[in-house]
Amino acid sequence: MKKRQITGLIQAHCEGNEEQFIAIANQISQEFYSLGDIEVARFITACLSNSRQLTPQSVSTDSPALNWLEPIEDQPNLSIVLPHYLEQELEKICRAIRKNVGVNRFILHGAAGTGKTESTKIIAKKLGKPLYFVNLSTIIDSKLGQTSKNIVSLFQEIEQFKEDNKPIIVFDELDALCLDRESPLDIREMSRVSTTFFKELDRLSQDSIIFATTNLINKMDKALLRRFDYSVSFDNYSLDDLREIYYRYIISYIEQFNLKPAPPTFWKKILSEVPTLPSPALIHNSVKTTFAFSDPDEPYSHVVGILKSLYPEGSCQGLEKFLYDAGLPLRTIEDITGTSKSALSRRFAK
Repeated sequence: MKKRQITGLIQAHCEGNEEQFIAIANQISQEFYSLGDIEVARFITACLSNSRQLTPQSVSTDSPALNWLEPIEDQPNLSIVLPHYLEQELEKICRAIRKNVGVNRFILHGAAGTGKTESTKIIAKKLGKPLYFVNLSTIIDSKLGQTSKNIVSLFQEIEQFKEDNKPIIVFDELDALCLDRESPLDIREMSRVSTTFFKELDRLSQDSIIFATTNLINKMDKALLRRFDYSVSFDNYSLDDLREIYYRYIISYIEQFNLKPAPPTFWKKILSEVPTLPSPALIHNSVKTTFAFSDPDEPYSHVVGILKSLYPEGSCQGLEKFLYDAGLPLRTIEDITGTSKSALSRRFAK
């Protein structure tokens, strides 16, 4: 558990922000699951389940009452950048669902921050279908056998939707519910939960559209994985993919803030020198934060911020050398760093 989570919980409690409090508590629960401390994770989710009062959703008379499903009305992050191979995978999935031939169960796996959850929103948008996330924090209960009963009730809820407009149902971070039954990290009750989930998934009508996401594909029960028609890995980003993502986010925010753009060749050269890059989500956060902090009175403030985040070794002189080694003209380096062209010439004179 991180300091920001502790302070976030305290702040949410003091401000009476229940939604934020539950969101942070769920993050902590997921971390305990990933560490293998399932009992603590279940305790947290059970406390949340017992403390929350479920209220009727605002739905039309043609829609079922919802206890376990949360409708997602937010638009997908259309600025999300996916590599070409993932764009192709999403198109393949959309084609399969449109054909309605029973290929409707998909599992998206990969490290955190690679775009799995956001991709389900993009698919729902492309298909024009409603999107619902399973509220796992209310499914898991500390009482013996109650979690299995909740799973049965959940699948009954899924079956209530009309055949002419089946929604997309997403089990986000399914590993919180179904770890490998033979794993030493699991316990007997959670094994029964997994078995119940398998049975209910088998009984579900074939036209129901199910997505699952997980960061722990290697710890998932093989029997569960066989029940999905197709899996997509989000762990195949190449360095060139990440460089292209970084570049496209930079261009997007330059346009959004109506800033003076540097030539595309400038960013291409800079990014070509970077040996490693983080996940797409961290890239996005880094670029977004840099532009948010940039000084509107300094036209190259965002450029310096991005360069320093890419090249954090620190000093202005180090940044100047990096730019010079990347092949940028001295005039451009002068504009970015404020060091005169003559001083740069003397410093880098051979």
